[in-house]
Amino acid sequence: MKGIIFCEFLEMAEEAFGIVVVDEMLETTELPSGGIYTSVGTYDHQELIAMVIRLSQITKTPLPDLLQTYGQNLFGKLMETLPQFIPQNQDCFEFIKAIDSYIHVEVEKLYPDAELPRLRCDEVDDNNLLLHYSSCRPFAKVAEGLLLGCADYFNNAFTLSVADSEQPSDHEISFQLLRTKKSA
Repeated sequence: MKGIIFCEFLEMAEEAFGIVVVDEMLETTELPSGGIYTSVGTYDHQELIAMVIRLSQITKTPLPDLLQTYGQNLFGKLMETLPQFIPQNQDCFEFIKAIDSYIHVEVEKLYPDAELPRLRCDEVDDNNLLLHYSSCRPFAKVAEGLLLGCADYFNNAFTLSVADSEQPSDHEISFQLLRTKKSA
């Protein structure tokens, strides 16, 4: 997993909980990297999982809430880092539909070793989108947060619900996105 994901997690944790809490998290979590990350490095995603679990324990923040908040914050940071992937005059639905077919393709050109999640969209109508998420990592709650961050970034609003009829997993999940208002 690319280091930018780790760096942004640490930055979010510091902003939300302070440097003392981040230091405690790093000092009390077994991390092969020693908790030192560069944005272009590649690290085992298990380190991120270990840090998130430890931060949840220290702060008494429920793990799903922490993961979702992280994803929501991460979206804007990724857009700052990769602005060339954002076509003009796009809304969040158009952006979401282009993630797997355009954005992930471009990211893989920059980072050939990246293991990106896969997304498939079924457009029910202009205001209703079914998004199928699949990943080798257990980050469905992060994906949910990224979707909420996308809505914030594009100043769009939609309700987000889990659309699976079966028990969703942390690796595969389907989201129903129903637009509640169009951006001005």
